[in-house]
Amino acid sequence: MPRIPLGNFGNVVAQPGGRVSVNPAAFTAGAEAIQRAAGNVMSVLEQQQQEEQRQEEMLSRAKAANSVLDREMQVDAVHGEISQQVAEGTIHYSDAKNAYKQKIQELGAPDVKGMDPVTAENMTKGFKRAEFKGENAVEGLVIKAKSADFKAQADGILDKLGKKAGLPGTDMAAVTAQIDAMDEIGRQAYGSAWEKRKQDWKDNTWDAQLNQQAMVTRDNLQGISALQKRITEGDYADKLDSNRRNTLVAKLDAYKTSLIQRNEAAAAR
Repeated sequence: MPRIPLGNFGNVVAQPGGRVSVNPAAFTAGAEAIQRAAGNVMSVLEQQQQEEQRQEEMLSRAKAANSVLDREMQVDAVHGEISQQVAEGTIHYSDAKNAYKQKIQELGAPDVKGMDPVTAENMTKGFKRAEFKGENAVEGLVIKAKSADFKAQADGILDKLGKKAGLPGTDMAAVTAQIDAMDEIGRQAYGSAWEKRKQDWKDNTWDAQLNQQAMVTRDNLQGISALQKRITEGDYADKLDSNRRNTLVAKLDAYKTSLIQRNEAAAAR
């Protein structure tokens, strides 16, 4: 049987191929590039998050500022409403502060939900400032209304005593004592101007009283002379200022002259 030549097939030992040389730095560079890329992505994401957070905080502060302005306007409206009610008499000024507190309470507390602590605290303080300002305004309203009430009462007393003093035979010392006794009310009504107001009242009242006496005695020569003496050097000398006193004395002189002329004319007939 013929033989098939095999050559070296099956008898050749495998020889190792050539070594492939790889630079380790290539792996390091690649890893660093990947890390840098990942770092850049993280940095961008972080910046985006920070920007979103910043915008959220800005929006939150803007909302808080709007809320504070709204509360200021609400407080102004409450103050205006109470002022009108006091002026119209629908509520007494002594009830104004309680009415203000009740209306402010009805407005509710500031809504700080979702706000950072600093913004929430600032908004709460803004609300309190607005409400405190409104409370002070109402307090001023009460003081003004009370002063007007005192003034009305004081003026009423002065008017009544003035009419009383104008009646013939009035005890002026008693009336003057009543005026002096109302100093506390007068100071509440007029403050530091009360002393002048009181003195003006006394001058006007004494002027009216002494002119009333002059009218009563105008047909009595002795009565005219006696009144003149009391006004110029007697117990009435300090009751009128110089202008009023001189005017009244001149009036009495005119009465006296007229009366003398009438008497002489009557005697001549």
